[in-house]
Amino acid sequence: MLLTALFIYKICTVAEWETFQNSGSFAGNTLDQETGYLHLSLPRQLPRIVEKYFGSQDGIVFLKISLEKVKENLKWEPNSKGDLFPHFYGILERDHVEEVFETLEEVLAQDPMEAFEKD
Repeated sequence: MLLTALFIYKICTVAEWETFQNSGSFAGNTLDQETGYLHLSLPRQLPRIVEKYFGSQDGIVFLKISLEKVKENLKWEPNSKGDLFPHFYGILERDHVEEVFETLEEVLAQDPMEAFEKD
């Protein structure tokens, strides 16, 4: 199965995003730094991630990241259930971010074929 995506997403707090904008780069949150990679997601994975790790959408933003710009340091790795997630081994630069969304609904309203699995 070939996983094809044009964009992947990083969920971060508004404070993290503000720091990212001011510095021009983002080495990740505490969890990212502990694991050694930035946890990214496909659009279809976002609802579950928001529910599990954030509880609500208050105080978070969704960074739309160009796969083309990060592919050299990106690995698709399975979680404990076998679902493949994009993990970025590097520092995210401001020019990697194409758009920023304030709600999950805005992300999911994008082209539904933005990320899909192809046999």
